[in-house]
Amino acid sequence: MKFSSLILLSLSMFSYVSCSTEISHKIELCGRAVITAESTKSVGNGLDFTNYILGEESKRDILLSPLYLGGDLNAVRAVFENFFPHEKLNVTENVQEDVLGNEIGTYFTFYSKSQEDLIIFQNEMSKRGVELGLKSESQSQCAPGLVNISVLKLDPKEFDGSVVTNLSKGHVLGLDKISNHVKSLDSKNTTPVAAINGGYFVINNEQGYLGDPAGISVIGGRLVSEAVRGRPALLIHNGSRISFNVLEEVTTEAFIINAGKKINLLGINRQLGSIFNCGLNEGEFTFVSHDSVCSINNDLVIYDRDFGEVDVVISTSSAYAIIDENGMVLSSNDAIDGILPTGYYLLAAIGKRYVEVIDNLRGKVEYSWNVYSHGKKVPIDENTYLINGGPTLIQDGVIQYSRFKKEGWNTVDIISAESSVDERDGLTLSPESTKRANFYKGWLLTRHPRTAVGIDSEGNAYFAVVYGRNPLYSDGISVPELAQFFHSLGIQKAINLDGGGSSTMYLDGKLTGIPSDSNGERNVAEAIIISSK
Repeated sequence: MKFSSLILLSLSMFSYVSCSTEISHKIELCGRAVITAESTKSVGNGLDFTNYILGEESKRDILLSPLYLGGDLNAVRAVFENFFPHEKLNVTENVQEDVLGNEIGTYFTFYSKSQEDLIIFQNEMSKRGVELGLKSESQSQCAPGLVNISVLKLDPKEFDGSVVTNLSKGHVLGLDKISNHVKSLDSKNTTPVAAINGGYFVINNEQGYLGDPAGISVIGGRLVSEAVRGRPALLIHNGSRISFNVLEEVTTEAFIINAGKKINLLGINRQLGSIFNCGLNEGEFTFVSHDSVCSINNDLVIYDRDFGEVDVVISTSSAYAIIDENGMVLSSNDAIDGILPTGYYLLAAIGKRYVEVIDNLRGKVEYSWNVYSHGKKVPIDENTYLINGGPTLIQDGVIQYSRFKKEGWNTVDIISAESSVDERDGLTLSPESTKRANFYKGWLLTRHPRTAVGIDSEGNAYFAVVYGRNPLYSDGISVPELAQFFHSLGIQKAINLDGGGSSTMYLDGKLTGIPSDSNGERNVAEAIIISSK
């Protein structure tokens, strides 16, 4: 990745910061070292909040083309050449590289002093079959622009509370605002101080059940959702002293034992036949592809009380069995509607292979699972929380660009995986020949709101939310820029979480910034909530 632009940093302080200290850090972004000042406020024992404003406002608009390759590139060049010279516009042809310096396509940028001229040209090109996006130049990686970052630092040596993850309304099904996640815990004899959005999740019915975590979720020692094979996860453990870790190469193993036979399960609390982000533990879809859906015809999934009302599963499965707290299969006359009782499970299947498994269940059924990182079993107890994310930003103090592809941010289309993105995030997927490369550029290398967690050498955790998509307030940050920002703070381990309109930090009863969605807070599946005693 080539970085050439200098991003300047300036001091900013939110109005509610009543006492602060100014600290200088050497921040490196886009290959340039700059000095910044920070305003920091203590918000509790072991908790310090810092707000950063990077850069300066940029009002320059541009027209941006998608990435092109081969014949598509030559065809669009011909369209532009036939229309030019155009005295009011300038154009540059740019080679796009991935984070490792490999060429993935070519795109065109059009500049003009007048937005009106850009719009006229955009409409003329659209008539000729070439779609150009009108954007602020500040959305481009390393360009001038504002970047507003909220960072909450937690020192385990001083902190006397807990950090937990929370499902919307206590179940997999459904979504809710971060502020409502906080309120749901506030009624459970805890005092939430802060919260941020958590991992990726199913955002529409084409991907699966709305709210299903798109990767591993462990809440209070319970495995709520299986891992996307080989992806990272944030581990939180509320022991005598709270601790944090970023686990790599995470996999899960879930199985039942019946009549002396071990039967592997393919999913936990997700929709039969649909795997969002792919990455099954076995079979055809072990590869990972972010914001893609892999579909299978033979599937075996287990559901528990954490799922919510199971009627939707029963009505769509080819076969199912309800297992009581003693491991016994109930008769069809004992069918349960609504939420499963504690200790009960629903085993559901589609496809001949797994329908036969359910039909042949005899006697006691034992359910078990394990979590692994790099093939080693991860100890789990009631104080353990795991939340999905990716890509890995930093490990052992080194930025992990080489892991991005393996963790699902690839530049080549996978025929058996169907792209599925949130339209609110404005990602370009055309032309067809470079759909995945355009997704890669738009998702990874363009500035968006982001949420991430870093850990330093002393075990301190840094919860970061970057606001964006508002050029007058904050443009957001690219993933490489986010990794470099953390690296400049001396972070040893860091993981990217869900971003875009989900990115929100809630502190002392209000938001620390402006979410990117026009209607305010986006509903999310999981929240990370920091509470005092």
